Amino acid sequence: LYVADAFGVVQVDLRNHSSHEVDAGPSNTLAGADGLYWYRNSLVAIQNSFGLPRVAQFRLSPDGRRVTATTILEFRTPFVALPTTGAIDGSQLYFMSNTQVDNFRDEKIVDPTKLEPVRISAVPLQN
Repeated sequence: LYVADAFGVVQVDLRNHSSHEVDAGPSNTLAGADGLYWYRNSLVAIQNSFGLPRVAQFRLSPDGRRVTATTILEFRTPFVALPTTGAIDGSQLYFMSNTQVDNFRDEKIVDPTKLEPVRISAVPLQN
């Protein structure tokens, strides 16, 4: 089981109740994941909490404790703003690409005139 928070990703072993921070490696980050998915010995993360929203796939070592390769699947295209929440179908990740969460505060829509239709994006995952 893998759990994400604003600072990174932790691997949790439910059998022995242990946990280990996943090492992202040099010049890489697992921080800011607002959607984390398992796919063929890799983690797919929708990262939007560190200012540069992206979708990335992190290939893991056999023990699952270290990132061995990173592939950026989506980064700053005009179609995507504040992405979050996705689902994997086959070898595609479908995700909400314009959540508009920046227009929602205290359980209310801040400015209804700024609302746009929700967009769903799809990116192919690496095998």
